[in-house]
Amino acid sequence: MKVWLVLLLVLGGALAVGACAGHDWASPLDLARAFAGDRDLRSRLLIEWRIPRVLAAALVGVLLGIGGAVFQGVFRNPLAEPYLLDRGRSGVGCKPSHYSSRSAYRNRLLLPVLAFAGAWVPRCWSSASRELRCR
Repeated sequence: MKVWLVLLLVLGGALAVGACAGHDWASPLDLARAFAGDRDLRSRLLIEWRIPRVLAAALVGVLLGIGGAVFQGVFRNPLAEPYLLDRGRSGVGCKPSHYSSRSAYRNRLLLPVLAFAGAWVPRCWSSASRELRCR
């Protein structure tokens, strides 16, 4: 129980530092005033912009951690990584080709399509080549 309390305090401190950090550093007193309901510009900036972004970043970190734990649990391998499924280098060639084409500026839907193709075409190719080698 003590460890969880320490981890929660560290998380709270990291969130407070993240909310205070920015182009103009806000003091912890400014943060406390913002939570108390002060309506000046600095407090509104903290409440409406910085704190939601810091909380969103913390939630993204939590979700990435959960995703990694699930990935390791599914494969029952504490060293599981994206290269296990040959996903680490799959879309490397498609993204630069998208940026080098002039259609990138006209068609913004092209990048997700190329990323999907870049991830699945090499995977299907390697699966097909394994099938051919097995015969």
